Amino acid sequence: MRKPKENLLLDFSLITLVIMIVVATAISALVTAKLNQHVWVLKAYDAAMRPEAPKGTDPFSVPEIRENFRGVLWMTYGAVGGGFVILYISLISVVARNSRTINQQRAALEAANADLRAAYEQLRETQERLVQERMAPILNSAGEGICGLDPQGNITFANPAAATLTGWDVEDLIGKPHHDVLHHTRADGTLYGGDECPIYAALREGAARQVDNEVFWKKDGTSFPVEYISTPMRKEGTIIGAVVTFEDITQRKQAEKALRESEMRFRSVAQSASDAIISADERGLIILWNRGAETIFGYAEKEALGTPLTRLLSERYRSAHKTAMVGKTVELEGLRKHGGEFPLELSLGTWMAEDQLFYTAIIRDITERKQAEMKLKETSAELQALQLQLIQAEKMESVGTLAAGIAHEVKNPLSIVLMGVNYLSDQLPPDDDITRSVLQDMDNAVRKADSVIRGLLDFSAAGALSLNAEDLNFVVQQSLLLVKHETDRSHLRVVKELTENLPAVKLDKGKIEQVLVNIFINAIHAMPGGGTLTVRTYAKRLMEVGHRVGSRKADHFRIGDTVLVTEVDDTGTGIPPDKLTKIFDPFFTTKPTGKGTGLGLAVTSKIVALHGGTIDIRNREEGGARVTIMFKAEGRG
Repeated sequence: MRKPKENLLLDFSLITLVIMIVVATAISALVTAKLNQHVWVLKAYDAAMRPEAPKGTDPFSVPEIRENFRGVLWMTYGAVGGGFVILYISLISVVARNSRTINQQRAALEAANADLRAAYEQLRETQERLVQERMAPILNSAGEGICGLDPQGNITFANPAAATLTGWDVEDLIGKPHHDVLHHTRADGTLYGGDECPIYAALREGAARQVDNEVFWKKDGTSFPVEYISTPMRKEGTIIGAVVTFEDITQRKQAEKALRESEMRFRSVAQSASDAIISADERGLIILWNRGAETIFGYAEKEALGTPLTRLLSERYRSAHKTAMVGKTVELEGLRKHGGEFPLELSLGTWMAEDQLFYTAIIRDITERKQAEMKLKETSAELQALQLQLIQAEKMESVGTLAAGIAHEVKNPLSIVLMGVNYLSDQLPPDDDITRSVLQDMDNAVRKADSVIRGLLDFSAAGALSLNAEDLNFVVQQSLLLVKHETDRSHLRVVKELTENLPAVKLDKGKIEQVLVNIFINAIHAMPGGGTLTVRTYAKRLMEVGHRVGSRKADHFRIGDTVLVTEVDDTGTGIPPDKLTKIFDPFFTTKPTGKGTGLGLAVTSKIVALHGGTIDIRNREEGGARVTIMFKAEGRG
């Protein structure tokens, strides 16, 4: 500190002198200006003093005026200077009186300032000690390792966790370079230069660094993976060191490795699965897409990711709520990339990750299974039909055997009864009409019974056929001639649609005429009020599997066979749908009582079967019934 007394007086004197010079100069300039403004006074004075002086003479050229003017100026300067001297002496006396007091006050202020600085330093040290005392338990109990570094990277502080993690004692770590002791080598064994160390970079650049892919080294020479944060410490804007916080992440790395391996195994399994494995987030957007899904739906992975899962379903299933299907296996209709629908089986599950809900669907294309099921159903239906046919055949065989026995046992007694009726009829008197009527009824009944017996014999006969190559159209024409009387009497219109030049077919002509006549008679009886009887023949080549067409032993025809078809259509009343399956049963008839024996179609079916053909009867959509008979063509297929 400078002495205040001398400096104060010197400063005051200099300031006073400058002020005097400035004020005197200002007064002189003012007086001169005023005299110049009032020069006419001087001129009047000069004219009074020198009446003989020429006009226009400069008044200042007169010595007396000039001396008087200078006198005025010096008087002015003297007055001003005297005033300032008096003012200066007065001020100096005031300053002199107060300078001791000022010096004493300044000394007291400086002493107080020194005391305050000492108290501040003591308070700061106390605060730092308190902070250290309070932070020490926290730092010492922290699970993470914590090291304090000076600007050169030397360890100034280490908590017990840092010592435990590194295998050093705390005392041994203090003062050592952190990088050289704990961070000198990378995980792959290569040396780690200090200029590359993120911890030193934090000291140089003043920016915090966080790293989770490096290792620290223990005292015994082993390493462990760490995650560390290096944060610079500043004081008044200057970096004074850094704090390094680190933790051993061995378990985390092992868990991450296990998770990666699990993901790899899952992806390997998912990608090798033939089923579609698809995951979606809570919004229903696809996040996982395997090769099975690509094969089934046709979308590449990049096309599917991020798109709605519902795009894979047929339109009618998209409104179904997914939560209703969780934990279930359901069958739906899928939609391929190019628009084709197909049956699929869907198993839907859920899982949680980071408080978010995700869905995983396992989808299987069941097109082949559905086709197999349909085929199985068809085969089952065919087996059932075959079983019914077998049962029917066995029943027919039993009925035939029984019918043959009954026919032979009944035929002879009926012949004797008929002979007796004829004898009694011959012996009656001409006028006994009542007895004649009774005998006539008995004759009709016996003949009816004989007709049934003949039908039974036809049905039960093993039937050695006399097969010859025949013209199917000729057989049809002959059969129509046999029923011409019936068609004319019933006022029926007969339409013949016979294809010419049909292949020959091996038939027992008499048996097939019996079949056709029986079918024509049934059609005529179905049209009591008249109608149209249409007979149609044609040939065709079998190109696909169908009823009685295939490769099984029970099938009558094979793919590629040429067959001759005979169709008989009527415009009658048709057959009740519930009776269609029974029409070939023996003794079953749709005719009124007394109008049929129920053996005609049974015999017809048996004759056709003996020829290796098929017979089918169905109702026509336009009304009436259609009988279809098929025989394999001679020398074809």
